Parts: sequence; C-alpha cells; structure tokens
Amino acid sequence: MGSSNRSSSSPQRVRRTFTDEFKRDAVSLVTEQGYSLAEACRSLDLHPNLVRKWKQ
Repeated sequence: MGSSNRSSSSPQRVRRTFTDEFKRDAVSLVTEQGYSLAEACRSLDLHPNLVRKWKQ
C-alpha cells in the first residue's frame, strides 16, 4: 500500500512558463500601476507568491 505510482488515467500537469516581459509587466501592475497584489494575481491567474518572487 502507499504506492507512489500514479494512475495512468490522470492527466499530467504542465508547468507554465512566462517570458521576462510578462514577469516585468505583472510586477509593474503592483509596483507602478497601483494594483494590489491580490487584484493583479487574480486578473492574471497567478499565485501571489509567484509575483512576490519575481519582484525580488
């Protein structure tokens, strides 16, 4: 029991990749355009921790 094999019927998640320009624009929404982090992330379908990481 507790096998680590996944069912072959479940689809694999594909990691999204973002261009440097997209990352700059996302951070810009928060830092320069006055959007809250939550608003910007909701509109771009991103997790707030991701944008925080890009901001650093």
